Amino acid sequence: MDHTKIKGTLKNLRAALSDELKGHNFYVKAAEIAKAEGLSEAAEFFRNAAKIEKGHANEIEEILKKLK
Repeated sequence: MDHTKIKGTLKNLRAALSDELKGHNFYVKAAEIAKAEGLSEAAEFFRNAAKIEKGHANEIEEILKKLK
């Protein structure tokens, strides 16, 4: 594959991956705080959001592997 033609897309995918991982970490921390404050419903919401963000990150990683 000619990577010179898709350089911008690869850059955008790497940025998206970084953002998804940051989102995952944010929601994990938010879940921990909500749990510590006794807000179990909010903690569950944040844990679910973290799982979704991690899923997005995994999908982007798979695409990047295929493009290498």
